[in-house]
Amino acid sequence: MIGAVSTEFRERPARRKKVLEFASLRKANLLVFGLAISITVSFFLLRWSQQPVLSENEVYLITAGIFVLCAILILSLVFRALLGLAFFVNFNFLVAWLLLFFLEAVFLVFPALTPGFIVEKLPGVRDKRVDIVEYLDERPWVKFRGGTLIDTRDIRGDDFVSQWTTDSLGFKNTPEIAARDSYFALALGDSYVEGTGTSINDTWSAHLSKMGYPTYNTGVQGYAPVQMLGVLEQWGPALHSDWILAGYTPGIEARETRYMSSGFLSDKLFHGGIGIVARMVEENRSELLYTNFLFTNIALDITQHQIGRLVTYARYIRMLDWIGKRKYFGQTEQYKREVDGAMTKHFDNVNPAWESAMNRYREMRDLSVRWGRKLAIVYMPARWEIYFEAIKGRPVSDDHPHRRQREALKAFSREQGIILIDTTDAFRRYIADLIKRLDQGEFGEVIPVSLLPYLSVDGHPSALGHKIVAEVVARQMKALSSPPRGQAPTAGEGRRSPAN
Repeated sequence: MIGAVSTEFRERPARRKKVLEFASLRKANLLVFGLAISITVSFFLLRWSQQPVLSENEVYLITAGIFVLCAILILSLVFRALLGLAFFVNFNFLVAWLLLFFLEAVFLVFPALTPGFIVEKLPGVRDKRVDIVEYLDERPWVKFRGGTLIDTRDIRGDDFVSQWTTDSLGFKNTPEIAARDSYFALALGDSYVEGTGTSINDTWSAHLSKMGYPTYNTGVQGYAPVQMLGVLEQWGPALHSDWILAGYTPGIEARETRYMSSGFLSDKLFHGGIGIVARMVEENRSELLYTNFLFTNIALDITQHQIGRLVTYARYIRMLDWIGKRKYFGQTEQYKREVDGAMTKHFDNVNPAWESAMNRYREMRDLSVRWGRKLAIVYMPARWEIYFEAIKGRPVSDDHPHRRQREALKAFSREQGIILIDTTDAFRRYIADLIKRLDQGEFGEVIPVSLLPYLSVDGHPSALGHKIVAEVVARQMKALSSPPRGQAPTAGEGRRSPAN
């Protein structure tokens, strides 16, 4: 009995020490957790207050991260065994923030030490230049600045060409084309005309130029017809040409709605790629956010990008298999979703957006006639229409939204006396021929990605797709035109097979 009491008396200080250690660790854990959460919430509220448009993915990611930290804290209060783990997580989280802020101070005092990946991410960041885009008081309201490196890197696949440099006017042309005094054609349009995802030498206007039809490319990613008209009004008189080639892609008319109401210019809210770049520029102009928190923001952007790449490539793996193997036709989930999604859309040619778009093309025609030029609309189909038969195993039906849209565009063109160059059949014939060659064993089991007319992940026309468009346009131009300005195409140009 005495021995038991003696043992308990000796163990009591040790137990008391453990209790005190536990209490101290719990207090330290709560303190570290509070500091980490306070810094995180404060920083992201500041970050988001500087963004014209919030990134939903970032909001979800940070909310989920805070939820996980709170869950770990609650579990550590219930289960003592988890207290050490909770303190480790919270402490490292806090240290990461303190390290980032320390680096911010270093790069602010010594800007020459700014890492290369930050300069690559935001060109011109050392001298705080954010002049990638320029704003205009009149339509098209926004465009890329001349002589500027454009970087549209995102999770768009390995075949996506992300960087190119604008010419002196801010458009995507080779130096040889930009230096000319006159052209056979002036191309207007959105990303399908600009050539998003392809090099300057592989856009369909560049291919036309190689075929003997010098064409100046004024396409800008995300443009609506009203902005295409604005380009023609602003630069058309000085860019002398015989033809105006106005691009049309499915759904482009919907962008008109953005410019039917006031406020889009003051809020810098534009459509598509140019809109995304403009928003990025506005974020970078925030002295509070992108000067004082430059390293932290770029590190977060790159981290999000890398996480996104992992998620996206996991999602697209079956699609990439389909690209490489015939047996995956009809099974690719991503392409199937695109095809099915397109079928659920509704097209109605009696709505304000369609009427506004058609009015813009009508105004382009009127300007062309006034200047003694000719206008043609170049229709370029989307991937989900061209891959429809390969995915579904049947032809596109008459009630398909894109087919109905093309028929409405054909009717409008006939009524207005505008030439319509439809490249859809050329794309379909090429895909049918590709499948036939595959079945004949020409490629074995693997189809080279370089032979696909659309980029593997992004969905814009590939270099080969642009060549298909150029060949269709060249055939039409040869049939409709006198020899182009400066030179005549040699026999057979415009008729070569893209696969050769």
